[in-house]
Amino acid sequence: MNNAVLSLIVVAVAGAACGGNSPTAPPSTPSSGSTENFTGSLPLQGSSFYSFTVATAQTVSVSLASLTAGGTGPATASVVRLGLGVPLGTDCSINNSVDTAAGLTTQLTASVNPDVYCVKISDIGNLAAPMNFTIRIGHNLASSSSNPTAATDTFASFLAIGGSSAHTFPVSKSGNIVVTLTSVTPSLMVGVGIGIPSSTSCILSISSNATAGSTPPLTVPVDAGTYCVEAYDAGALKVPGVAFSMTIAHP
Repeated sequence: MNNAVLSLIVVAVAGAACGGNSPTAPPSTPSSGSTENFTGSLPLQGSSFYSFTVATAQTVSVSLASLTAGGTGPATASVVRLGLGVPLGTDCSINNSVDTAAGLTTQLTASVNPDVYCVKISDIGNLAAPMNFTIRIGHNLASSSSNPTAATDTFASFLAIGGSSAHTFPVSKSGNIVVTLTSVTPSLMVGVGIGIPSSTSCILSISSNATAGSTPPLTVPVDAGTYCVEAYDAGALKVPGVAFSMTIAHP
Protein backbone atom coordinates (compact mmCIF):
# COMPACT_ATOMS: atom_id res chain seq x y z
CA MET A 1 0.00 0.00 0.00
CA ASN A 2 1.07 3.59 -0.57
CA ASN A 3 1.67 4.61 3.04
CA ALA A 4 -2.00 4.14 3.80
CA VAL A 5 -3.01 4.77 7.37
CA LEU A 6 -5.68 2.48 8.69
CA SER A 7 -6.45 3.19 12.33
CA LEU A 8 -9.13 0.77 13.45
CA ILE A 9 -11.37 1.31 16.44
CA VAL A 10 -13.38 -1.83 17.06
CA VAL A 11 -16.84 -1.29 18.49
CA ALA A 12 -17.11 -4.86 19.78
CA VAL A 13 -14.93 -7.80 20.77
CA ALA A 14 -12.29 -8.28 18.05
CA GLY A 15 -10.75 -11.49 16.75
CA ALA A 16 -8.42 -12.66 14.01
CA ALA A 17 -9.87 -13.15 10.51
CA CYS A 18 -10.03 -16.50 8.74
CA GLY A 19 -11.77 -18.34 5.91
CA GLY A 20 -11.36 -18.93 2.19
CA ASN A 21 -11.13 -16.40 -0.60
CA SER A 22 -13.64 -15.24 -3.19
CA PRO A 23 -13.40 -12.81 -6.11
CA THR A 24 -14.51 -9.22 -5.66
CA ALA A 25 -15.88 -6.56 -8.02
CA PRO A 26 -13.73 -3.57 -9.09
CA PRO A 27 -13.42 -1.07 -6.23
CA SER A 28 -16.23 1.47 -5.89
CA THR A 29 -15.60 5.15 -5.14
CA PRO A 30 -18.44 6.32 -2.86
CA SER A 31 -19.03 9.93 -1.92
CA SER A 32 -18.54 11.38 1.55
CA GLY A 33 -21.61 11.23 3.79
CA SER A 34 -22.98 8.21 1.93
CA THR A 35 -23.55 4.51 2.52
CA GLU A 36 -23.10 1.53 0.22
CA ASN A 37 -24.16 -2.09 0.58
CA PHE A 38 -22.14 -5.22 -0.19
CA THR A 39 -24.53 -8.14 -0.78
CA GLY A 40 -23.50 -11.71 -1.51
CA SER A 41 -23.58 -15.35 -0.48
CA LEU A 42 -21.42 -16.81 2.30
CA PRO A 43 -20.58 -20.52 1.79
CA LEU A 44 -19.97 -22.96 4.62
CA GLN A 45 -16.44 -22.51 6.01
CA GLY A 46 -15.88 -19.84 3.33
CA SER A 47 -15.55 -16.10 3.02
CA SER A 48 -16.29 -13.21 0.69
CA PHE A 49 -14.82 -9.71 0.41
CA TYR A 50 -15.47 -6.40 -1.31
CA SER A 51 -13.03 -3.61 -2.20
CA PHE A 52 -13.81 0.11 -2.22
CA THR A 53 -11.83 3.27 -2.91
CA VAL A 54 -11.60 6.18 -0.47
CA ALA A 55 -10.91 9.47 -2.28
CA THR A 56 -10.47 11.72 0.79
CA ALA A 57 -9.45 11.23 4.42
CA GLN A 58 -12.54 10.09 6.28
CA THR A 59 -14.14 7.78 8.83
CA VAL A 60 -15.46 4.48 7.51
CA SER A 61 -18.10 2.57 9.49
CA VAL A 62 -19.04 -1.06 8.85
CA SER A 63 -21.93 -3.23 10.02
CA LEU A 64 -23.27 -6.66 9.10
CA ALA A 65 -26.82 -5.53 8.36
CA SER A 66 -28.33 -8.87 7.40
CA LEU A 67 -27.70 -12.63 7.45
CA THR A 68 -30.51 -14.79 6.05
CA ALA A 69 -31.04 -18.19 4.48
CA GLY A 70 -33.20 -16.79 1.67
CA GLY A 71 -34.55 -13.65 0.07
CA THR A 72 -37.82 -13.74 2.03
CA GLY A 73 -38.18 -15.06 5.55
CA PRO A 74 -36.45 -15.11 8.90
CA ALA A 75 -33.07 -13.63 9.74
CA THR A 76 -30.48 -15.78 11.54
CA ALA A 77 -28.66 -14.85 14.74
CA SER A 78 -25.55 -16.86 13.80
CA VAL A 79 -22.20 -15.22 14.60
CA VAL A 80 -19.72 -14.72 11.75
CA ARG A 81 -16.46 -12.77 11.41
CA LEU A 82 -16.54 -9.26 9.94
CA GLY A 83 -13.20 -7.70 8.99
CA LEU A 84 -11.82 -4.45 7.60
CA GLY A 85 -8.45 -4.13 5.88
CA VAL A 86 -6.64 -3.68 2.57
CA PRO A 87 -6.65 -5.80 -0.62
CA LEU A 88 -3.70 -8.17 -0.98
CA GLY A 89 -3.54 -10.15 -4.21
CA THR A 90 -6.78 -12.11 -4.48
CA ASP A 91 -7.69 -11.69 -0.81
CA CYS A 92 -8.43 -9.01 1.79
CA SER A 93 -5.67 -8.57 4.40
CA ILE A 94 -7.51 -7.85 7.64
CA ASN A 95 -6.21 -5.21 10.05
CA ASN A 96 -8.92 -5.86 12.61
CA SER A 97 -12.13 -7.82 12.90
CA VAL A 98 -15.11 -8.61 15.09
CA ASP A 99 -17.15 -11.78 15.61
CA THR A 100 -20.75 -10.64 15.42
CA ALA A 101 -24.34 -11.42 14.52
CA ALA A 102 -26.25 -9.11 12.20
CA GLY A 103 -27.16 -5.70 13.60
CA LEU A 104 -28.11 -2.18 12.55
CA THR A 105 -25.51 -0.22 14.55
CA THR A 106 -21.83 0.27 13.65
CA GLN A 107 -19.66 -2.77 14.45
CA LEU A 108 -16.29 -1.58 13.07
CA THR A 109 -14.99 1.97 12.58
CA ALA A 110 -11.81 3.14 10.83
CA SER A 111 -10.10 6.49 10.24
CA VAL A 112 -8.52 6.15 6.78
CA ASN A 113 -6.46 8.09 4.25
CA PRO A 114 -7.18 8.00 0.47
CA ASP A 115 -6.52 4.49 -0.83
CA VAL A 116 -8.25 1.17 -1.56
CA TYR A 117 -9.73 -0.79 1.36
CA CYS A 118 -11.85 -3.91 1.76
CA VAL A 119 -14.42 -5.56 4.01
CA LYS A 120 -14.52 -9.33 4.49
CA ILE A 121 -17.06 -11.75 5.95
CA SER A 122 -16.09 -15.28 7.04
CA ASP A 123 -17.86 -18.33 8.45
CA ILE A 124 -16.17 -19.30 11.73
CA GLY A 125 -18.00 -22.64 12.05
CA ASN A 126 -21.42 -21.45 13.20
CA LEU A 127 -23.34 -21.78 9.92
CA ALA A 128 -25.40 -24.89 9.13
CA ALA A 129 -25.99 -23.84 5.52
CA PRO A 130 -24.85 -21.12 3.09
CA MET A 131 -26.25 -17.69 3.94
CA ASN A 132 -27.10 -14.50 2.10
CA PHE A 133 -25.57 -11.40 3.67
CA THR A 134 -25.55 -7.63 3.36
CA ILE A 135 -22.75 -5.48 4.79
CA ARG A 136 -23.42 -1.75 5.16
CA ILE A 137 -20.43 0.59 4.68
CA GLY A 138 -20.73 4.23 5.74
CA HIS A 139 -18.43 7.05 4.60
CA ASN A 140 -18.05 10.08 6.88
CA LEU A 141 -21.52 9.67 8.31
CA ALA A 142 -22.61 12.48 10.61
CA SER A 143 -22.57 11.66 14.30
CA SER A 144 -25.98 10.99 15.79
CA SER A 145 -27.22 11.17 19.35
CA SER A 146 -29.96 9.30 21.14
CA ASN A 147 -33.42 10.77 20.81
CA PRO A 148 -35.74 9.72 23.66
CA THR A 149 -38.85 10.93 21.81
CA ALA A 150 -40.03 8.39 19.24
CA ALA A 151 -42.28 9.00 16.27
CA THR A 152 -44.88 6.32 15.52
CA ASP A 153 -45.93 5.05 12.09
CA THR A 154 -48.83 2.71 11.34
CA PHE A 155 -48.40 0.14 8.61
CA ALA A 156 -51.43 -1.86 7.41
CA SER A 157 -51.58 -4.17 4.39
CA PHE A 158 -52.55 -7.61 3.08
CA LEU A 159 -50.20 -10.60 3.31
CA ALA A 160 -50.70 -13.39 0.75
CA ILE A 161 -49.66 -17.01 1.19
CA GLY A 162 -45.90 -17.34 0.62
CA GLY A 163 -45.58 -13.58 0.29
CA SER A 164 -44.30 -10.54 2.14
CA SER A 165 -45.21 -6.89 2.57
CA ALA A 166 -42.82 -4.10 3.62
CA HIS A 167 -42.80 -0.47 4.74
CA THR A 168 -39.78 1.89 4.52
CA PHE A 169 -39.10 4.87 6.78
CA PRO A 170 -36.23 7.25 7.68
CA VAL A 171 -34.56 7.45 11.10
CA SER A 172 -32.74 10.74 11.74
CA LYS A 173 -30.98 9.85 15.00
CA SER A 174 -29.70 6.76 16.78
CA GLY A 175 -32.13 4.98 19.07
CA ASN A 176 -34.48 1.98 19.10
CA ILE A 177 -37.00 0.84 16.52
CA VAL A 178 -39.92 -0.89 18.26
CA VAL A 179 -42.41 -2.83 16.12
CA THR A 180 -45.70 -4.08 17.56
CA LEU A 181 -48.06 -6.34 15.59
CA THR A 182 -51.47 -4.90 16.49
CA SER A 183 -53.86 -7.00 14.38
CA VAL A 184 -54.01 -10.01 12.07
CA THR A 185 -57.32 -11.02 10.45
CA PRO A 186 -58.02 -13.91 10.56
CA SER A 187 -55.94 -14.51 13.67
CA LEU A 188 -52.82 -16.41 12.55
CA MET A 189 -49.08 -16.32 13.19
CA VAL A 190 -46.96 -14.23 10.79
CA GLY A 191 -43.28 -13.35 10.58
CA VAL A 192 -42.21 -9.80 11.43
CA GLY A 193 -38.75 -8.37 10.75
CA ILE A 194 -36.70 -5.16 10.72
CA GLY A 195 -33.94 -4.42 8.22
CA ILE A 196 -32.69 -2.16 5.44
CA PRO A 197 -34.44 -1.63 2.09
CA SER A 198 -33.08 -2.72 -1.27
CA SER A 199 -34.55 -1.90 -4.68
CA THR A 200 -36.75 -5.01 -4.52
CA SER A 201 -37.16 -6.09 -0.90
CA CYS A 202 -36.58 -5.51 2.81
CA ILE A 203 -33.27 -7.15 3.79
CA LEU A 204 -33.90 -8.41 7.33
CA SER A 205 -31.51 -7.99 10.24
CA ILE A 206 -33.77 -9.34 12.99
CA SER A 207 -37.08 -11.20 12.86
CA SER A 208 -39.51 -13.32 14.86
CA ASN A 209 -42.82 -15.11 14.50
CA ALA A 210 -45.66 -13.13 16.03
CA THR A 211 -49.37 -13.19 16.80
CA ALA A 212 -51.27 -9.97 17.37
CA GLY A 213 -51.76 -9.00 20.99
CA SER A 214 -49.70 -11.81 22.54
CA THR A 215 -46.14 -11.41 21.23
CA PRO A 216 -43.75 -8.86 22.81
CA PRO A 217 -42.71 -6.00 20.50
CA LEU A 218 -39.68 -6.52 18.25
CA THR A 219 -36.97 -4.05 19.31
CA VAL A 220 -33.61 -3.29 17.67
CA PRO A 221 -31.07 -0.47 18.23
CA VAL A 222 -30.13 1.45 15.06
CA ASP A 223 -27.93 4.26 13.78
CA ALA A 224 -29.42 7.08 11.72
CA GLY A 225 -30.44 5.83 8.27
CA THR A 226 -33.27 4.36 6.22
CA TYR A 227 -34.93 1.18 7.46
CA CYS A 228 -37.85 -1.10 6.70
CA VAL A 229 -40.24 -3.44 8.46
CA GLU A 230 -41.61 -6.55 6.80
CA ALA A 231 -44.42 -8.98 7.45
CA TYR A 232 -43.96 -12.37 5.78
CA ASP A 233 -45.66 -15.75 5.66
CA ALA A 234 -44.11 -17.86 8.43
CA GLY A 235 -45.85 -21.01 7.17
CA ALA A 236 -49.16 -20.64 8.99
CA LEU A 237 -51.27 -18.72 6.44
CA LYS A 238 -54.39 -20.10 4.76
CA VAL A 239 -56.04 -19.03 1.49
CA PRO A 240 -56.14 -16.24 0.52
CA GLY A 241 -53.99 -14.69 3.29
CA VAL A 242 -54.44 -12.17 6.11
CA ALA A 243 -54.92 -8.47 6.66
CA PHE A 244 -52.55 -7.04 9.27
CA SER A 245 -51.49 -3.84 10.96
CA MET A 246 -48.50 -2.86 13.04
CA THR A 247 -47.08 0.20 14.78
CA ILE A 248 -43.46 1.30 14.32
CA ALA A 249 -41.95 3.56 17.00
CA HIS A 250 -38.64 5.12 15.97
CA PRO A 251 -36.44 8.20 16.51
